[in-house]
Amino acid sequence: MAKRDNFTKEVKDQAAKRVAYRCSFPGCGIATVGPQYGNPLGVASIGVACHICAASPGGPRYDESMDKKQRKSIENCIWMCENHSVMIDRDEEKYPVELLKAWKVEAENKAAENLGDYELSKAQLKDTSSLKLLFDDLIKDGNYDVLRMLIDKTKTSNKNSELPLRYEIIYNIYCNREALLLSINYYLENTDVKQCDEILKILIANNISTGIELLLPFCYDEEMKTLADKIKEGTIKEYIFRSKEDIEKGIEDAPVFKDADTIQKLLSNIVVNEKFPSLPCI
Repeated sequence: MAKRDNFTKEVKDQAAKRVAYRCSFPGCGIATVGPQYGNPLGVASIGVACHICAASPGGPRYDESMDKKQRKSIENCIWMCENHSVMIDRDEEKYPVELLKAWKVEAENKAAENLGDYELSKAQLKDTSSLKLLFDDLIKDGNYDVLRMLIDKTKTSNKNSELPLRYEIIYNIYCNREALLLSINYYLENTDVKQCDEILKILIANNISTGIELLLPFCYDEEMKTLADKIKEGTIKEYIFRSKEDIEKGIEDAPVFKDADTIQKLLSNIVVNEKFPSLPCI
């Protein structure tokens, strides 16, 4: 059996992001990611990174003139929903290479227009699952200018929607600390269903005390609430760090944390920004 030239995870992620996680089949455009039913933290995906030219001999639209690198490249990848991914491979004559390449360009151009010109449809603006993933990706990639513009567009279309107001706070955490307290106050006053635990985690990860006192009454994560109290009191370093001598003597048990990701970010902020020399205990 011939070895397949499969896409890397990076190529798959890029292909999905370049079309805003929507199917590239004309007339479809369905969102391919969303929350997993029954799992408050889960993400469900019905998206497929499809080969325009097959990954191995005998596959649809296989091109023997291509090398391994070309078959695995993003140029050879088109993002589809599960249904249309099957359809294009069942009839390669109906769906030839040039047609799929044209669809890929069309879908990417549409996503670019929506992103740059803020021409998001009403359906897209209401699709909070896709918007959240897009916002998170922009933060991860450091595209804060685009994030700011999309937040403003979403706020205009959904005046008191929780998601854009929450991400405005997150934007201010990274880019505009002077407006942080104001945005937290506005969020608390203008949202019915609040996600204060998510905001609190980011404040903690960045060792920021601003707004903690306002958020705490609406938070439920006891571990994060304890950390928030310590940051507010100015005793967070003493709480999570132990000197080498104390560790060796076993003078005091080190706290045990469940949310390793938030703690690691907090530790990095303390050590890097404040150059605290003691040893962390996780």
